[in-house]
Amino acid sequence: MGYADDLLVICTSPNQLEKVIKGIREWSLENNLHLNEKKSAIVEFLPRIGKQKPCLQINSNFHGIPIVTEYKYLGLILDQKLTMSSQLNHIEQKTNFQCIKLWPVLRTISLEERINLWTVLVRPLFEMLIFLYYTEKGKCNLERVHLKIRKTFKKYCLLKKNIDDKTIQRLIDFQFEDRVDEVVKITQKKWEARENNDMFKKPIKIEPKKNQAIYPRELQELLNLKTAMCTECNTRCNSIHLREVHNIIVPENTQLLDKIETDTKELKMERMTKKEILEELGKRLQPHINNIKIILNK
Repeated sequence: MGYADDLLVICTSPNQLEKVIKGIREWSLENNLHLNEKKSAIVEFLPRIGKQKPCLQINSNFHGIPIVTEYKYLGLILDQKLTMSSQLNHIEQKTNFQCIKLWPVLRTISLEERINLWTVLVRPLFEMLIFLYYTEKGKCNLERVHLKIRKTFKKYCLLKKNIDDKTIQRLIDFQFEDRVDEVVKITQKKWEARENNDMFKKPIKIEPKKNQAIYPRELQELLNLKTAMCTECNTRCNSIHLREVHNIIVPENTQLLDKIETDTKELKMERMTKKEILEELGKRLQPHINNIKIILNK
């Protein structure tokens, strides 16, 4: 399998591997190309279950090519048992690094813009996991992916860790399971077309974005405040506590997001710019923020 100047060869035995290396070397010489052996590597895939001993010795060379436990190919880390662990760790490290570098920007822009940055910079890293995810059978490992998606999203959007999953999922507006099904089906059709010496043409369909809401920076502040501990009662400042104990009405998160979506549609009908909509939505949320701050500052 090849992509630009990257070449991946799958072999079924050391003998076949030896012939492949020899063939690549000969072809490279004939075509005046240099094979960079230091940037090349061999990973021996093993069954996920059991303790089968590898045929090749790790950290040694096989006909000049290093034998390693994992290798990054086109941005995807492939380990010996084709697990998702290394890639998930890589995603978390990369997200942490990006957030540190982008901190001066993240702290000043709207929640809407933070979500867009996560979609562009982080979501593709998870999409690379799709085929490893598809072959994974362990429920705990599958759930790790969803946990990591929510964790990186909260980090990019500066949201507190204990904001409920339902709220986070609605803000993300991305169903990973649906995306897995879509990519797998398209890949199967591509493979069928290839077997028939045909070209697969993906049907073009333009689907409107389900969630039309625009989220101001004040929404992130309000959601975070609702997870803070009430200084008087030592209880979180959720909507129920605020209403029953302090007689302060702050909508539940679901109601809050519904209202923002409705208000966004109305403001768009008034031909307001996105900047104007963000400012107006922020003004409407500010009284709730001020009320909670009064309780927290007592």
